[in-house]
Amino acid sequence: MKIKLFLILGVFFFLGFKSYAQKNVRNDSVEFYRIIKNAWEIKDDYKNALQLVSEAKKIAFKKPDSLWLAQANYYEAIFYYYAGEYQKTLKKCDTAKVWYPHKDNYGKASVHNLKGLVYTNTDNYIDAINEYQSSLFFAEKTDNLYAISNPNHNIGILYQNLKQYNEALKYFLKALEVRNKIKDSAVIYQSYLSVGGVYNLLKVKDSARFYLNKITNSGNKEADFRTKGFAYNNIGLVFREENNSKKAIENFNIAVDFHLKLENDLGLAETYKNLAEANQTEKEYKKSNYFAKKAIFYAKKVETREEVVDAYEIIAQNYDFLNKKDSALYFYNQFIIQKDSLIDETKAKKFAELQIKYDFKEKETELLKTRTEKAETELALSKTQNWIYILLTFLAIAAGIFFAISQRTKRKNQEAILKQKELGFKAIIEAQEEERSKIARELHDGVVQQIGSIILKSRNLFSKKNVIDEKKSNELLDSLENSNQELRNISHQMMPRALKELGIIPALSDLLVSSLGFADIHYNLEHFNINARLPQKIEVTIYRITQELINNIIKHSKATEVSVQLFNSNNNIILIVEDNGVGFVVKNSKKGIGLLNISSRLDLVNGNVNFEPSTKSGTLVTIKIPL
Repeated sequence: MKIKLFLILGVFFFLGFKSYAQKNVRNDSVEFYRIIKNAWEIKDDYKNALQLVSEAKKIAFKKPDSLWLAQANYYEAIFYYYAGEYQKTLKKCDTAKVWYPHKDNYGKASVHNLKGLVYTNTDNYIDAINEYQSSLFFAEKTDNLYAISNPNHNIGILYQNLKQYNEALKYFLKALEVRNKIKDSAVIYQSYLSVGGVYNLLKVKDSARFYLNKITNSGNKEADFRTKGFAYNNIGLVFREENNSKKAIENFNIAVDFHLKLENDLGLAETYKNLAEANQTEKEYKKSNYFAKKAIFYAKKVETREEVVDAYEIIAQNYDFLNKKDSALYFYNQFIIQKDSLIDETKAKKFAELQIKYDFKEKETELLKTRTEKAETELALSKTQNWIYILLTFLAIAAGIFFAISQRTKRKNQEAILKQKELGFKAIIEAQEEERSKIARELHDGVVQQIGSIILKSRNLFSKKNVIDEKKSNELLDSLENSNQELRNISHQMMPRALKELGIIPALSDLLVSSLGFADIHYNLEHFNINARLPQKIEVTIYRITQELINNIIKHSKATEVSVQLFNSNNNIILIVEDNGVGFVVKNSKKGIGLLNISSRLDLVNGNVNFEPSTKSGTLVTIKIPL
């Protein structure tokens, strides 16, 4: 999977370099981008690439130029990513964000995309999806189709890692749709590779072949060797799934040729392992061992454990089929050592059975010896010792029963206290909501209607008295209309009709327009995978919490931008509210009424909240509520 991430990363970055380099032809600029280009060309030599970027940074500091400093730190982050030093990658990304000019949305999209790749590679999928969504947010403010397509593609990879293949396919196809507009064959063929791979995982063989054959049938200048290598490897997997080992081997061998041309060690490790499995199916055990050992060699070079483990197991099985018992046992031992803590129960049992099968006499002797020693020990025990053991056993059972009863009683008491507390919170919040609804109805149906009637009667009276155009008359009518509108707003805030009649998304949109719109704060509302009405309790909770957070932003944060995201992930509703304000210290704010109110509401729906500094130097609030 990391191979594909590298491919996507590389295209995104190099295009960024080209677009920036063309903007400035001054001497320092030419020298700066010449060095960056040289660093990119030796990106596999991480140390020397980083050394070149350090020289470019000296030019940037000499000017100084914030864009150059941003790009230099960004390329350092890229090379640290290739080196697998993810903490340094994240640190350099954060530094790059500080230096990028405010309106440089392409640069910000690139940084968020890279951070998403880091979090994906470290299995931190919540942070990864947040970064990819942020990358899309900034990318869509640009006209750069590469910036838009790559986060979509990387979200597809994330879902593929989670084995949610239908979701992965959806995002891969989105990326492909955008890339077809670019008409860049390199990235289009990368999308073909990913789409074909997912169709294979979904067992849709015809579609898998359709997309993968687009790559293998392309000319030499269209799809690069790396992409073709993986395409032939994946076609081989399709044939292997169809029990056509000979066609699988044919395609795996072609894939090896492409991998060798590029010295793609990771691709060689995977394809040699696949060749070993296919030859084992064909009962070509010696060939299978040859390829498995090749897989181990290349897998150790790139430090990928999975291929090493699988290859050792294949070799052990081959020696077992060849009736070379000592060699089989040796390689099963190597397999167990490599598997270490990740070994599963089935493979452990297989190793145990092999030991029993080929060393039965030794095991039988040890068992007989153990039984003899046990019999002698039992004969040596006296009746007194037996009674002592019985008594100790009885005491232990009694103590265990007493402890279990006490723990159960304690747990029941705690549950009762928590239940009472929850009922209290629930009663308070339900009473608040009921009172809000009642006041909202009274205001809307009573006072607001009465004032409206007074306004109409006043207009008629002033017209009859011919004073409708006088200043005092207009001031009186304006005052009445302003009061009426203010009461409508209060009624709406207490219980918005959009929430009751249309659902949470229209209600949130209405809330942001009515609050942030008048506060001169730019805002953005994004939502996905919310295709139906949520339970009423959850909708009210989300609305009230968002209302509380927006009020805090307006009053305290000094923010100019607010982003609100609402989505359904794995049957959990996620609400993210982010601003670029001054932030706040959570420890000093935990006793505030607002935060206590948020916590109380979330307790009733088994939700949780997390406050942390935003990448925009403000505050990032994440709410998670299970459905």
